[in-house]
Amino acid sequence: MKDIIWRCFCASLINILFLMSYSVQASMLGMTWGESQFVSFDPYTGNVLGYHGGLDPNEGFVGLTRDPSQNTLFAAAQVSNSLYKVNSNTGDFSYLGSIGDSQGSEVVTSIAFDQSADTLYATLVSNNNFGGASVWNSKLVAVSTSDASVESEIDLGNIFAGSLLFNPFDGLLYALTADSSDKDGSTANEQLSSVDPITGIVKNLFPSQEEILIGLGVIPDGDKLIGWANRSDGHFFTEIDISTGTFTQLASADPSDACCSGFLYEDFTLADVNFDSPPPSGIPIPSAVWLFFSSLASLLVVTRK
Repeated sequence: MKDIIWRCFCASLINILFLMSYSVQASMLGMTWGESQFVSFDPYTGNVLGYHGGLDPNEGFVGLTRDPSQNTLFAAAQVSNSLYKVNSNTGDFSYLGSIGDSQGSEVVTSIAFDQSADTLYATLVSNNNFGGASVWNSKLVAVSTSDASVESEIDLGNIFAGSLLFNPFDGLLYALTADSSDKDGSTANEQLSSVDPITGIVKNLFPSQEEILIGLGVIPDGDKLIGWANRSDGHFFTEIDISTGTFTQLASADPSDACCSGFLYEDFTLADVNFDSPPPSGIPIPSAVWLFFSSLASLLVVTRK
C-alpha cells in the first residue's frame, strides 16, 4: 500500500514539475529585424536557441505564419509587400509576388494562415488625408498562396490593423488595432481585437498595457499570447493572458532581435533557408523601412542595420 501511495505521489510530482517547466519556457520562431534571419528563441529567458538561415536581408519582414498541413511557412515584407513561401522540411523558398499594389498607397502590416478556412489572410493599411486630417484605413484580404494575388477583401474601417494572428485553439483571428483621428496621422488607443473574416467586424477585447506592442504568437494552452513590447526602459517580450487581459513582462528581446514579424510556437523543424540570390526584378530595396504600427506617437522610421 505504501509503495502504491509513493508511486502516485512521485507521478503527481513529475506532472507538477512538467507543468512548471512548461509555464516558464517555450521555443518560438521569429525573424530578426536587422538581417531577416529565422531565429529560435525562448521569450521567457531571452535565450537564442538557434538560427535557420534567412530571406532577403534588405527587406523588413512584418509577417510570419505557417500552414501545418503543407509544412509551409509564409513571410511578408513591408514597402514592397513581398510574399515568400518556405518549405520547412527542405528550406527551399520561392518569391510569390507582391500582395496588392506594391507601388500604391497600401502597405502590408501582417499575415496569418487560418487553418480552419485553409486561407492566407493579410492586413493592408493606407493613410489618407480628409479635410486636413490624416486617417488610417485597413483591409483584410485573402491572398493566393501561389502568386500573392488578392482573391477577396473586406473593409475593416478607419483603424490601423496589424499583427494578425490565427489561434488554432479557439479558431479566432486576432489583431492589434488602433483608432486614428489625429492630424499628424498618429494612432491611439491600441487594442487586442478579434476580427471576423466574413463580416469584417472588429471586436475590441481589451486595451494594450504596453507603450508599443508589435507582433503576436500563441503558445499551446491557447489562452496566452506572446508579443514584442517597446518600453521606455528597453525592448521586451510580453505574455498576454486572453482570458484576463493581463500583461506580464518577460525577458529582453534584444538578444534575438525578433520583433515585427510575429512568432510561431516551434513544434516543427525548420531546415536552413539559404538566400544567396538577389530579389526578383521589380522589387524595391529600401534603405529605410516605414513601420506603420499602432500606438506610435508619430510615424516610426526604422533604419536597416
